[in-house]
Amino acid sequence: MKRIVAILVLLSVCLPVTGCWNSRELTDMSIVVGMGIDSVPNSNDYSVSFQIVNAGALSAQGGAQVGMGALPIVTYSSQDNSLFGALRKASRKVPRRLFFGHIQLVVIGEEAAKKGINDLFDFMERSHEVRLSSTVLISRGTTAEEIVSIVTPLEKTPSIGISRKSRITSQVWAENADTNVKEIINDLVGPGEPIIGGIQIIGDRKLASTERNAKNAQPPSYVLINGISLMKKGKLIGWMDNHLARGVMWTRNEMKGTVMNLPCEEAGTKDVVVVVRSITKVKPSLQEGKPKFLIHIKEEGVLGETTCSDDLNNRDAMKRIQDKWAAQTKKEVAATITAAQKAESDVLGFGSFLQKSYPKQWKKLEKNWPQTFAESEYEIQVETYIRRAGMRGSSFKKQMIEAEE
Repeated sequence: MKRIVAILVLLSVCLPVTGCWNSRELTDMSIVVGMGIDSVPNSNDYSVSFQIVNAGALSAQGGAQVGMGALPIVTYSSQDNSLFGALRKASRKVPRRLFFGHIQLVVIGEEAAKKGINDLFDFMERSHEVRLSSTVLISRGTTAEEIVSIVTPLEKTPSIGISRKSRITSQVWAENADTNVKEIINDLVGPGEPIIGGIQIIGDRKLASTERNAKNAQPPSYVLINGISLMKKGKLIGWMDNHLARGVMWTRNEMKGTVMNLPCEEAGTKDVVVVVRSITKVKPSLQEGKPKFLIHIKEEGVLGETTCSDDLNNRDAMKRIQDKWAAQTKKEVAATITAAQKAESDVLGFGSFLQKSYPKQWKKLEKNWPQTFAESEYEIQVETYIRRAGMRGSSFKKQMIEAEE
């Protein structure tokens, strides 16, 4: 009898705490996959845009009228002087509660980035829903709302496609940065500046958010991942493009792959090296209290293409290509450091290396670090190794020249 009473007591205690107290039905939620943050002109307000999945349009139920002719995404926007306030205000327009657990992309408008991004990430880090792994980009020449409203032909949910595009192009071309919310927050609280990739709309911006943009073999507009932000005290002051952007990736040890076009002696000819591996080590030192940085880069690659007449079976010829490659890498990295120092923007993360190696001295240097960084000396060392030359040795052009002779 006592055992039965004890069981009943335990059951009565457990009953009030069973179930999911904060559960929400899927039909009551609007799944946000992309968010755009713009600055409202002549005010301190934000305009926040949400790219929401239109589940009906994505459904494979072909016979149903739900989603027939509808776009796969819907974008709503609202304004407030805080991101959280704008989110709540959106409830007046969206028929369901916004759910950020699957957000893939955050786009910051260029004007908002110029005012400063420090305050934008507090909401993202504090929220239990927003993914810290979400890709972050800054719009160029357009608003963040236009970016998250675009309709793309190859991806039904454009935010997922843009996030994937950012990751892929940073791995194979290395002229943009694929950074997420967590990485940017870590840079903001550190001694350096964050790097954020740029995104812009190419073509007819008016048609970018229409169904026509997704149904044409040649879309009238598309998004281009382009450049790396140049920040100072959390504010956008410019852009690192082309080789300058690639130099940032080398210096920060984030180079995953790129293509080097190396001109030969003959006019109009070149060797093309595909970088497949790159490791950068930055070693700081203090000389009479002044910082100096040794940047050592070790690269490996393959010869992807050549229009030169060199005999690639000759070791000296391969050595010449490696030397050209090393020289070009050194030139690009030096140009990047010069540009960053001119802007007094430590987007290269030199301050973090100095802080780790000389914590006591860093306390004296950090107060005027932007100016000290601009005056710091540096040395660049580059090692390059071509591991293979593809499926053949010399170019067939060499054989054609020899046949003519």
